[in-house]
Order: sequence, then structure tokens, then C-alpha cells
Amino acid sequence: MINSHHTIGIVLKRNNYGEADRLVVVFTEKFGKITLIAKGVRRLKSKIAGSIELFSISDLTVSKGKNLFVLTASSMIKPFKPHQDLAEIKLASLISEIIIKTIPDESPNNKVFNLLYESFSAFGLGLKLNILSSYFASSYIYLSGVSPNLDTCIQCGSKPKDTIFFSNLGNGLLDKDCTSLFPDAQEITQNTVKAWRFSIENDLTRFRLLKISNNDLNQLTYFTTNYLKQNIQITIKSDLL
Repeated sequence: MINSHHTIGIVLKRNNYGEADRLVVVFTEKFGKITLIAKGVRRLKSKIAGSIELFSISDLTVSKGKNLFVLTASSMIKPFKPHQDLAEIKLASLISEIIIKTIPDESPNNKVFNLLYESFSAFGLGLKLNILSSYFASSYIYLSGVSPNLDTCIQCGSKPKDTIFFSNLGNGLLDKDCTSLFPDAQEITQNTVKAWRFSIENDLTRFRLLKISNNDLNQLTYFTTNYLKQNIQITIKSDLL
């Protein structure tokens, strides 16, 4: 087909359109985030309906129309089959909402695509959701260029010892003697800070093998997701874990 393109995409959102069509938002390897129309996909005899399920990873063939991309063929690479049901659906919804609201249309980004592919491939495998949510949050913070200072105190420049604090407003670590200047400062453990650094420097395969206590993992999830929520500066409807 003339003007036909093949790409891999992650289905982030879909809505019924007209009598039998669907509008589908996908983040693709080739085009970035796009909205495509899947014509006739809601009819019982549709051959592509099952391959563009919500949160699935699919092999897509699309053509670029005047206003929308048109889906002409597709096949499933990995379906979304949540292992922990509602909790995984909430996290997938959160990730999708963040991407939809922060990435412009048709802005290819291989690093973001790889992060999404890695993250959505992990659903249904029994991975602790705190591991996946903190990994996504820390990685997306890094890719967005708003990483906090995780090495020295943001106020005095020294390397915090013993008791460490973290400030969202100050974008980084604080020595205990500098906390009075940052009312949102909260104590954070050394191991949580080390795990945060590790998540930025490694892929999910290595990060999931990191030995970390449940307390530190919960703390990492809390700090990374809240820092992300503050710095992307959008209203999030999906629940944060």
C-alpha cells in the first residue's frame, strides 16, 4: 500500500467512534505518540480487534490520513494480562495517562518507547508493582531532564551523612542542618537513595534483582512517584500506588 508504514506500538487509550470504529492512542517506535482510527474493529468479524486491546504491545501497519493515522493491519506481540488485576490496571493507566499528557503527538523518542516497552512487557509476570512503579517513575524523571540531586545537599553542597532528607521543592537531598529552609523535607534512608541511583543507571532486568527491604522499596516508590507527579506539572486522574 502506498504511504503504508510498519511499526510496533503500545496501546495507551481507546474510545469507541461512530457505529463500528475505534480511536486508539498508541506510542509507536517510528512515530512516537499517535492517534489512529481502527475502522470496523467493533464488528464481530473484525480480524484486528483482538490485537489492539488496551495496554497491549502490537505490531501495526498504518497509513497516514489527512487528520489521523489509519490502522490497516495488526498482530499481537504481548497481550495485557494482569497478574494482580486491579493494581496492575491502575499502574498501567497511570503510566498511560502520564505519557498521553506529557508527550506531544508525532514526536518519536526511542528512549521513551524502550521504557514503555520494557514496563508494559513486565505486566503479568508477577513482578512487585512497587519495583515497576518506582523504576518507571525514576526513569521517566531522568528522561524528562528533571532528575533531583542525589549526591550532595542542595543547600550547603556537602555530602549528607547519617540522617538524610529529601525535598521535592528543592529537587534533591538535604543535610539535617539545612532542612529548616525547606518545609517539605522528609527523611529518606541511605539505601533508598542508593536504590534510586541504581534504578537510573540500570535497566529493569537488573533493577528487579536488587536486594532491597520492603521499607526501603516502599519509600522509593513514595519519593519517586511524588517527585514525578510534582515535576511533570499536570493533573493526574489515575491513582498513584
